[in-house]
Amino acid sequence: MARRRRREAKVIRRVIPKIFTCPKCGIQAVSVIEDKASGIVRVVCGNCGLATNLEYVKNMENVDYFNRFVDKYHSGELS
Repeated sequence: MARRRRREAKVIRRVIPKIFTCPKCGIQAVSVIEDKASGIVRVVCGNCGLATNLEYVKNMENVDYFNRFVDKYHSGELS
């Protein structure tokens, strides 16, 4: 008699998103555009137009720039 073959468990790896949710309108339409040559990162919502320019930092990911964008919005610097 042969043994039953055990099913392998799939490893689900989470990936960092490329498009984020806007803190103002609540729609998933915020994108982060990096321009390394000029040293500016532009974070903009495609729906309501809320946008800001941030300084490019070498080791930061798009999520980090989005978090700074949200912090600026909640502190009242953006409207």
